[in-house]
Amino acid sequence: MVNLVIEKKKIILIVFGTRPEAIKLAPIIKQFKSRKHYRTLICLTAQHRELVDQVISYFDIKVDIDLNLMTKNQSLEVITAKVLTSMSKIYSNYKPSLVVVHGDTTTTFATSLSAFYNNIPIAHIEAGLRTFNKLSPFPEEFNRLTTSYLSTWHFAPTAISKNNLLKENINEKSILITGNTIVDAVNLCIAKIESEKKTKKIIIEELLNVFPQFLSTQKYILITCHRRENFGKNFKKIQKIIEKLCQKFNFVNFVFPRHLNPNMQPIDSMNNIKNLYVTEPMPYQNFLWLIKNCFFIITDSGGIQEEGATLKKPILILRSNSERPEVIDSGFAKLVGTNEKKIIETFSKLIENQNFYSQMSQNLNPFGDGTASEKITKFIGKKL
Repeated sequence: MVNLVIEKKKIILIVFGTRPEAIKLAPIIKQFKSRKHYRTLICLTAQHRELVDQVISYFDIKVDIDLNLMTKNQSLEVITAKVLTSMSKIYSNYKPSLVVVHGDTTTTFATSLSAFYNNIPIAHIEAGLRTFNKLSPFPEEFNRLTTSYLSTWHFAPTAISKNNLLKENINEKSILITGNTIVDAVNLCIAKIESEKKTKKIIIEELLNVFPQFLSTQKYILITCHRRENFGKNFKKIQKIIEKLCQKFNFVNFVFPRHLNPNMQPIDSMNNIKNLYVTEPMPYQNFLWLIKNCFFIITDSGGIQEEGATLKKPILILRSNSERPEVIDSGFAKLVGTNEKKIIETFSKLIENQNFYSQMSQNLNPFGDGTASEKITKFIGKKL
């Protein structure tokens, strides 16, 4: 008589709560779902409900556990406590063999802390990014630093990220340089748009509704701003600089998709500037198509630095530091902070000096070749 041993599938639990996490994890989810020897479960904290749902729909991500933790204007303490206690129950119910988290959100930190308390291995995607200032960006620098300390395996997008981890005495055998999964996601999304005529047509129509000059021969500049360190005085200063740029370069269009955060809402007077288009937040595919066709970018976002470099766009970073020094070292970006003189001078050179523009736009992408998700899943497969 033959004894049949049925091996129980290992459960991989992938947890996220925000739009950037969903975008960067989408190609990894696709990789894990294609490997039938795992049971891959997707848990959504919905830290940012409105923005994350659209990405889930577009990338066809099936959410198995929706904690739906978002409430209006909740504090960091509240969301941290909610995620921490909620994940403990999830771990008890599903007993995963591995928890996969991404980046530096409150969801990432609290999920990892709860996994640590429950003695569950943690895989940290996009590990090792540092500014070495725990207050900038806040609270992201703290979140990624503590997540690194808690994690079992560390997937560093670049050599710089790996070196940061080594300096913190992380075991080199637990680190893998992969490139950034944003490259995989951007390639996936752009290929989908370009191959589906109907999708592309809808995107263009929707962009024209909010930005009538989208198909114009006039250049346009994409602006985003949402970081906590730019709340208050800095945001007011940035808005005044944008108004001056719009006046000085009235032959250029500006597109400013506002963020949902009530602390980062453009003032009403900006709606009266003829070459400035303040829009509602956009679906990811629309926003990516906007990046692809813009002249260059002004932003304080971390993810847009990566997307911009992937799509060969110069970037002016509205911050005093960046946890992505690779984008600056490669030549794609300049740190300008909220320094009016520096912003206007660099902006002017990009508009008026073709050689300077080429120097910033014609570089190698420092974030990899679009195979990060495959490298990550293969590594985890060997370890599990």
